[in-house]
Order: sequence, then structure tokens, then C-alpha cells
Amino acid sequence: MKLARFRARGFTLIEAMSAMAVTTIGLVGMLGAFAQARGATGVARLESRAAALIRDLEENVQNWDYADPRLTTSTSAPCSSDPADGAAALLTDHSASTYTGFVGCANANLGAYGGVRGDWTTTGPLTTPQLTMAYSGGVDRFERFFTVREEDSTGNPAATPNSGARKRVWLFVTFQHGGRSYRLVHETVRYNLGGLL
Repeated sequence: MKLARFRARGFTLIEAMSAMAVTTIGLVGMLGAFAQARGATGVARLESRAAALIRDLEENVQNWDYADPRLTTSTSAPCSSDPADGAAALLTDHSASTYTGFVGCANANLGAYGGVRGDWTTTGPLTTPQLTMAYSGGVDRFERFFTVREEDSTGNPAATPNSGARKRVWLFVTFQHGGRSYRLVHETVRYNLGGLL
């Protein structure tokens, strides 16, 4: 009598464990991708709000009179030599001398920011240019500054205040996310129609 050979059906334990290992590796990779995408979305949200703050400040600057005292040329270092913050002082640690030096000579805009949607409030004495926006997920903190350089029609510094052809204004908004500092910079020009003639 011949013994019947049984054909194995289903999976062996080795095959099942191999499938589980491949699935686990794939899931870990997907979780890492989700975490990275969530971080990128958070930065994009903050950059969008920072851009709205810059637009709001630019609109304010364009509405101010050319001789408005807020548009006084930044005369002390480092703002006088680096008004666009090319050295990235605003990205350094807030206790660093490069940061405090730039903030000390930059103008802090504490005026109207009602054009930006949200519950904007100052978080300290009126000398602090820090803004917060409360929302359901927490609080975002932004700082905004600007520097001014008045120039004649040839691009040289103006001889006397408010006598130049234009005032170049660099607008800055800074924020932190994930332990890292971010900065948006925008330049606008305020023209003196009397200085162009």
C-alpha cells in the first residue's frame, strides 16, 4: 500500500514572519514620512502668517508720511552697514550679541496689525516687538522689525533727513519652530516725490 502524499497548504511560519518583517519596515518608513510632512506643514503655516505680517507692515509703511519719525534712517551699527541683515543676526540665539545688536538698532513696529486675521496681541511692554496669535492648536510667536536707509536719486545716502529721493525699508518677521529660527525679509521703497525733482 502506498502512502498518500499530502500537499502542504497555507504559509509556513518562516514565510509569515518574513511578511510581517517587510510590512513592519514599510510602516516605520511611512510613519517617518508622515512626521516629516507634518513638520513641513507646520513651517509652511508659520511662513504664511509671517508673510501676512510683512504685507501688513508694508502697507503701513506705504501709508506713513515720508517724514514720519518711524521712517528715520537707521544710523547705528549693524543696521547702518547691513540694513538687510545679510549677516543673519536675527537668526542667531536671542541672547547673542549679534541678535541684540541688530534688534537694538532696528525699528520695532508696534502699530496696527489689525489687517491680519487672528487675535494678535503684544506680549510684554510696548517696547517689545513680539506678537502672538492664539489658535486652537496653541500660540504662534512672531517678531517684526524694519530698518530704513534714505538715499538720494543716485543711490547715495541723503545729505539731510527727509531730503532724499527715497527710503529703502527692509521688513523682517522672525519666528521659531522646532528649536530653529526662521526669518522672512522683504524690501519696499517709500518715494519722496519732492526729492525726485
